[in-house]
Amino acid sequence: MLQILSRNHDEGFVGEELHPRGKSKSYAPERSISLPAEAVHLLSQDGKIAEDISLSIRCELERIAYLGPLRRKPERDYVWNGSRPGDIGSDGSKAIDVLLASALENKSTVIKDVSVWLKRMGVAEEIQVRQLGRSSRYEIVILRDGVTSNLRDVGIGVSQVLPVVTLALFAPEGSTVILEEPEIHLHPSAQSVLAELFAEVSKQRKIQFLVETHSEHLFRRLQTLVARQAFLPDDCRLYFVERNGADAQLLHLQLDEFGRIQQWPEHFFGDTLGETREQSRLMFERMKQQRQRA
Repeated sequence: MLQILSRNHDEGFVGEELHPRGKSKSYAPERSISLPAEAVHLLSQDGKIAEDISLSIRCELERIAYLGPLRRKPERDYVWNGSRPGDIGSDGSKAIDVLLASALENKSTVIKDVSVWLKRMGVAEEIQVRQLGRSSRYEIVILRDGVTSNLRDVGIGVSQVLPVVTLALFAPEGSTVILEEPEIHLHPSAQSVLAELFAEVSKQRKIQFLVETHSEHLFRRLQTLVARQAFLPDDCRLYFVERNGADAQLLHLQLDEFGRIQQWPEHFFGDTLGETREQSRLMFERMKQQRQRA
């Protein structure tokens, strides 16, 4: 329920009115944020305030885009009916429609910008749209190393990261983009470039990215970008979700100006240095045994 606070000139804001205007189902919000016309009427002059609050909340919610961790597998070809989607869907299913509209209407640079980032990731040199005969069906083709392949015939990592890159470049400026595991099926170097994508697009397009990731490579590149002064430590926030019994809590990992984190959680990324040390120890032991047998 939406509670309207009224002002008492002597006591400030209070939660209960001196002369309540009625309590009924008429005040129940529609779609969680909008009050029905009857409620607005019952609220009298405060009804306009309630409508303005509802509109503001709705506008903020519409500026949020979400892409889940399970993106739809690619098709061999797609039908385009000339429409331009308002969003790409939580499974990225409308990302292809965005690319088709960009390529065929030539009213945006989304498909060209997507190609630039795919090239930086090393997964494709260019992405193109090709019409199948004179039909309304089109295929998405990937160009790499002089070879042209249908999107369905290349590594799954390309089709899985395509909605991530498309959403970052398609979402309206000032949006909040929520991403779960954007790195799935990508090789390590491409995962690292994702950090550059988020950093650069957030600056250029004023996009706020909320990213849930298991990628050490993405995380490490983010630290490097801070060390390079590509952006300041205050421009990003890093959190580690740790279990506390049946509960979970967020641990803020604070970055310094060199991208260093002092309060590393235990077993955060495993023990890379320890693994290297153990490999070196075993190598020298084996070399010593070989010399003794010689």
